[in-house]
Amino acid sequence: MPWGSGSIAGGGGPGAAQQLSSPAPAPGLFGGACQPAFGDACDAALARLLPRLSAAQAAVLSRLLANAGGSPGEPKFRRLRLCNPKVADALVASGALAELLLPCFAWTLQEEQGLPEALAVQSDEAALLHAPAMLRTAVRLQAAADKST
Repeated sequence: MPWGSGSIAGGGGPGAAQQLSSPAPAPGLFGGACQPAFGDACDAALARLLPRLSAAQAAVLSRLLANAGGSPGEPKFRRLRLCNPKVADALVASGALAELLLPCFAWTLQEEQGLPEALAVQSDEAALLHAPAMLRTAVRLQAAADKST
């Protein structure tokens, strides 16, 4: 099942947060961080994404993944506000959100009243499972950023 066909869980009245969920991760060539429908496509997604990233986008994305992967138990690194201009540019404008974080690292998009509010790792277990792959990706992104400058 592709990441975009996840179900919306949550409910309640107005103001209740809804969470878009992705299928559970399955092992792949990218260090066990890929969804079942992607297999080793996470490496391919990163390869497609890297040439489109500016040095600044790559550096921000690298920092976000390094923080989340380096401290998977720290909640502040597992919640990224899309209203932050640098985060929005690195994740949304670059395509990294849709092409890399959601399908490959089991991040989920949280919405409030139908508007994207933040990006958060699905659970403590998902954060721990994906930490090594996030760190490896952060290193590759930083290398791309350094090469571009």
